[in-house]
Amino acid sequence: MSNSYVKSYFKIDDRFIPVETFSGEFPDKNYIDGAIVLTIDGQEIFTFEHWDLVDQLWCYIADGIGKLREGEDFETYFPDQPLLLRFELINKRFVRVTVGDDTYEVATETFLKTLQRGAKEFFQRMRELLPDWNDTWEKYEKAAGI
Repeated sequence: MSNSYVKSYFKIDDRFIPVETFSGEFPDKNYIDGAIVLTIDGQEIFTFEHWDLVDQLWCYIADGIGKLREGEDFETYFPDQPLLLRFELINKRFVRVTVGDDTYEVATETFLKTLQRGAKEFFQRMRELLPDWNDTWEKYEKAAGI
């Protein structure tokens, strides 16, 4: 898992700012642009090229984490573009992750732990930045099992 990581960013104007260092106001709190950078076992799954409505994307991913934890597959599209996101259990040890036309096979445990850590960090930060929506953040933390 040492070469697996996740980091979230907000996209403000043309800059990507790590969520943990962001301060100030969102241009529109209903449409929060950003990116999730995700690498699992050295495979770059999400990059800055996949930027979208980052808060909504994390909510979708939290649902997907919950489905995988229940032994079910998950499929959706990115919130603001026709980019497929699919998590398919190959067996208990491996999951096939599809992002658009790209497919990756990764260790299920590493994938889930990395995404859960990223979701936890993101939703905790959103509690600080948009506390009026804490019910939403809590709902998706529960969905992700964090």
